Amino acid sequence: MGPKIAALGKITGETEEEQAVFFRRLMGEDSKDEIDRMLDDILLPIGKPKSLKDRQADLRAVHAKLDLRRQLVPAHKPEPVAEYQRQLARYNRAVKALAQDAAAERAKGKRP
Repeated sequence: MGPKIAALGKITGETEEEQAVFFRRLMGEDSKDEIDRMLDDILLPIGKPKSLKDRQADLRAVHAKLDLRRQLVPAHKPEPVAEYQRQLARYNRAVKALAQDAAAERAKGKRP
């Protein structure tokens, strides 16, 4: 895979789900769920990405919302539990991606 194709893959998302979300957002269709919209902005920004510091602040806000959702999800209902688990997995991908970005900035000599 050439570097341009790899770069395009990074921009549009790593999974088929992320790619579908990216192209829906590109066409003006945002997710209905606030947590998903926030994660979309962190993982699949359209336009110029926010600074690392701003994305980290956004991620902390997502964490707080996920924590509240975890407390409110009825454990006996599989659909809300599955939705929470899906969002938690996306959150964990965002944590990993921002950690990699912070390490790259430190390696370049910038402060995150």
